[in-house]
Amino acid sequence: MISLVQIKPISLYSTSLNKKSYSKSEPIRSSYPEIGLNYPSGIYFGARIKKLPLDKPSKKTMQYLERMKQNRPSSLCQLDMEKIQDICAGIDVFKGWSASDFKIFTENFAGIELQRGCIHKCGHCGACSPAKIQTMKFGNFEKFIDGIATVKNRLGFDPLPFDEYNLFSSSDPMIYASVDNEGNPKNFYDASMLFYNKLGKKTYITTAGWHSKFSQQAAEKFAQNPDSINSFSISVSTFHDFMTRSYAAKRKGKDKEAKYWRDKYINMMGNALKTACNIKVRKGIILSQYNPQPSDTYIKSYMSDKFNAVDHGPAASQKLLRDILKTLEQDGVDISHWAHKNYSFKSVVELRGVSPLGRASKKYIPAVEDTNNNRIITMQQAKKDLSYIFVAPGGKIWRSNYYKIYASRSSVQEPGNVYLEKSLNFE
Repeated sequence: MISLVQIKPISLYSTSLNKKSYSKSEPIRSSYPEIGLNYPSGIYFGARIKKLPLDKPSKKTMQYLERMKQNRPSSLCQLDMEKIQDICAGIDVFKGWSASDFKIFTENFAGIELQRGCIHKCGHCGACSPAKIQTMKFGNFEKFIDGIATVKNRLGFDPLPFDEYNLFSSSDPMIYASVDNEGNPKNFYDASMLFYNKLGKKTYITTAGWHSKFSQQAAEKFAQNPDSINSFSISVSTFHDFMTRSYAAKRKGKDKEAKYWRDKYINMMGNALKTACNIKVRKGIILSQYNPQPSDTYIKSYMSDKFNAVDHGPAASQKLLRDILKTLEQDGVDISHWAHKNYSFKSVVELRGVSPLGRASKKYIPAVEDTNNNRIITMQQAKKDLSYIFVAPGGKIWRSNYYKIYASRSSVQEPGNVYLEKSLNFE
């Protein structure tokens, strides 16, 4: 584009004096019919070439993609990244990304953290949820989804290879709460439906229950339309904050307080199960958590002095579940179509050394030094040693080796300790 800019009076150059001498000639008084402008005397204009930023891929890129469509590509691996380097041009969320960056990201993308942290404060958290809660703005999530959809449209195929992705990691999805750019409240149902409607991707839910009206509204919406999820799992645990409060009060002889917290938990979980049983998904699971061979020494060594085998062993866990199911039987609720899975925390404890705060602890397994800890790594460095990529609530992208580590029983990397150099351009 050519733009007109005001400049200083014309400068004449004297070769004999080898210096500049400014002309005192009359200002330009002519009009510019070729561009339809007429400027008053005393104002000087010159032409400057301004290069416009690309808001879409070049014609050459699109022509290459059009030719490649004859081969019906279904993956970025089937394309020459050098020939589509500007595939992300004009997409604000991927500002500064090359095709190679986008390829590395989508090939290893495991999910996006709509929220990090949890309000349940379970004493034994398999997800190692931190106490501090960070929430992704719904507008930023929508921006990310629209960005992926735009690239998908340009490529002519889906760059995300799987049908199901996480929309949570170290949190409980049912407590997600945000607002869109217009200030309208949004919950996990809204996020999952956006993910499904625009990208055709599903997610799943694992929850420890909920006790807010907003979360209840989300659950009821899933009961009306469960298209965006494949499964809905509920975790029944004696380690939930309500239950640990109940056990603590009981040990102090405060039976009334102990009953209050136990009833509060039973009512919360009864309501969650009652609502969830109406969600017609491929798989529903009651996830009852306990340690199969507990002992006071085991629990106190690997967890905390405030826990003991009597409160958190198989018998206590099964009794708690029976008490919850009784409330459903009284209301005539049938959950026979749900699977009942007894899940052992033993492997998680041995692997992670989970602390009372639910964070990874150094008490049992000493931390193995990671040369990548707390530093930025390039996309090419990440490419050499990637397992799973997650997007943090603020748009940063972190590498997780959790699944590889779980299999190899090595040290655990907490979310966010190894960031990629690229991040999403969130507001």
